[in-house]
Amino acid sequence: MRAVRVSPPAESPVSIGDCKAQGVLDFSDDDFLVMTYIEAATGYLDGYTGILGRCLVSQDWRVDFPAWDRGLVVPFHDATAVEISYVDESGDTQVLPGNEYELVPGYGGAMVLWKAAFSAPALADDTALPVSVVATCGYGAAAAVPQALKLAIMQLAAHWYGTRSAVTEASMESVPMSCASLIAAHRVTLA
Repeated sequence: MRAVRVSPPAESPVSIGDCKAQGVLDFSDDDFLVMTYIEAATGYLDGYTGILGRCLVSQDWRVDFPAWDRGLVVPFHDATAVEISYVDESGDTQVLPGNEYELVPGYGGAMVLWKAAFSAPALADDTALPVSVVATCGYGAAAAVPQALKLAIMQLAAHWYGTRSAVTEASMESVPMSCASLIAAHRVTLA
């Protein structure tokens, strides 16, 4: 199972102004660079490949399945809505009515469970992954993202702005309550 983002977030969880305040920058010459670091820090945390194992600002992800399993696992704990489509026997894409299933929390992510009256439609034989689930995931708008995660993004961006090479001669030490500490409480783990 592989998740593919089909709709990116409409906004960044952190503004360039907030990040510049964190890094004590009062000029705009490096705004493009600062925004690049914000995007990189957000990407490090966010989405299917991010270390949080969840989405920050609302975005849509698609997961494809080979059949109508007993339940379909969406690999995000923060899925708030889903739309299910499938390729029927004629090769046409159909959308499954929302009253045929329910989205519930699950151990490995949210799970789509079928209602009692659900009768699985026939699927195309020549399509490897005929069932698609598009899930809306995330905390909602940027304002709903926890402050600790916003601060972690700003800390990472400020760090990368101040240390632009892969190596340094300076003595490096971890700061108490660093970025990792801010992230830990919001990270999804399976153990």
